[in-house]
Amino acid sequence: MRPFITDTISVEAIKQLLGEGFQVFKTSIPNRFVAGQVDTLITIRKGHSYIRLYAVSKSEKLFYEQAEINDPLPVFKRSMCIGQTKSDIRKCLPELTGTKTIPDNILIMDANGMDYLFLSFAKDKLQKVVFQPYLD
Repeated sequence: MRPFITDTISVEAIKQLLGEGFQVFKTSIPNRFVAGQVDTLITIRKGHSYIRLYAVSKSEKLFYEQAEINDPLPVFKRSMCIGQTKSDIRKCLPELTGTKTIPDNILIMDANGMDYLFLSFAKDKLQKVVFQPYLD
């Protein structure tokens, strides 16, 4: 499950996705599986939102580590945006078709149960989206 418009996982792609006014923070962390290897968490923040990438030092590949979107940024594939009503979100997410009511908190998992999106509503409006991919 990749919820964002971009299919590329790179710092440049995420910067483009978020638009101007972002900040980039890098934090070194020990690799959980390789003793002595230090990897990097790259957090790209805009407003009250962020997308965090995991960079393995022995590889040029980046992975999504986590994302939390709290601002009305046009970043999602499914035309979903912070501030939309529950009925607007129902139209964006086929998983919600046929539901009579939409709860204030929704957890959507991929087919393997590895990645998930958590949607949080307040007063019928989408307030926060958290993307938590499987990362091992």
